[in-house]
Amino acid sequence: MVAVVPRLDGIRVVTEGGRRGRPGVEDQASLALGVVAWGGLFFVPFTRRWWSGMAALGVVAGVGFGTEPMRRWKLAQEIAAVADVPAKPYEKLFFQRGVSFIRDGFEAYHPKPTAAMFDALKGHGVDAVAVVPYGNYRQGQAEVSLGWETGDEDLYVALMKVAHARGMRVLLKPQLWVMPGMFPGAIKIDDGEARRVWFESYRKFILHWAKVAEKGHADLFAVGTELEKLSGDETEWRRVVSEVRKVYGGTLTYAANQGPDFERLAWWDAVDYIGLNEYYPLPDSLDFSHVIEKAELVQKRFGKPLILTEVGFASVAGSHREPWSEPRREPDWEHQVRCYEALLKAFWGKPWFYGMYPWKVSAHGDVGPQDRSLTPWKKPAMGVLERYYRGAR
Repeated sequence: MVAVVPRLDGIRVVTEGGRRGRPGVEDQASLALGVVAWGGLFFVPFTRRWWSGMAALGVVAGVGFGTEPMRRWKLAQEIAAVADVPAKPYEKLFFQRGVSFIRDGFEAYHPKPTAAMFDALKGHGVDAVAVVPYGNYRQGQAEVSLGWETGDEDLYVALMKVAHARGMRVLLKPQLWVMPGMFPGAIKIDDGEARRVWFESYRKFILHWAKVAEKGHADLFAVGTELEKLSGDETEWRRVVSEVRKVYGGTLTYAANQGPDFERLAWWDAVDYIGLNEYYPLPDSLDFSHVIEKAELVQKRFGKPLILTEVGFASVAGSHREPWSEPRREPDWEHQVRCYEALLKAFWGKPWFYGMYPWKVSAHGDVGPQDRSLTPWKKPAMGVLERYYRGAR
């Protein structure tokens, strides 16, 4: 079931898996959608008297657009009220009992609801969050753009303060929103000059967020995520890492996709953590031996600690065969439990393993009773994570 709920500040989509909003978008476009939706409710009964419908629409539009500056002002006041946290020296290596904390909806990452979510996560033993600001790239275009989150930098700095005040670490993990409907690994640029232009724009994007990471004293920063068709350009990536280190003093990783992106990367020595988005298919026995073998080969070659910058399983039967997907099947939360049990049993005791960030926990914390997605939040799988996260290592 999917329902669209109009609001004066935008629209909210309600699915059988809970509520979710358009990620990271708090602009006039979403506001306009809300106004149009509300206006439609008034206009339809008055189709024979069009002027009544238009008058109602005008009133709603005026109220809606009038509240936007006030909402922005209130958010600015909320951000300003977040207390500064004394910056500690950057740690070189630390274990991370994390989750991927994803911005979705109109108040996502706002300080007050974020504080409540972080308190709830800490109750499960979580001591680190990965947050994901998005840049934009459309296939066929020459350059990466900063995207819709330009102007929200102070919101991310406030989030880091909220986390640090609770003793939680932050991985700032910028990622590209690839249009139409593709993941970053789909970006392929064969022409040498076009690739040079692309990397120049990408450096501007990643340096923008590296400066935000420094301002907020993020504990860890990802120089890239799942750019598997571009990660083989060693010269360009070493330049990216070098320039990031000039503006950010913390530790670095790259979030590699499972497969060649992870296994063949030649510049792991340039970052501090080997990062793996762990979505390798598993046999029905849930045996992780082949995954551990691949991880150990890379780790032994470069001598770096390894973190799972993403990992997850949809809460449906058979999700281990394609862990990255969210099939439309009946929910099976216990299968997700079995997958996490097998994962943690395989990785937890390895001396080179330094933590993970399961995908994903919504900033709203909303999960419905029929949720099939990868989130472990409010499901039995969260109990598995808590047992390990609270245990000794």
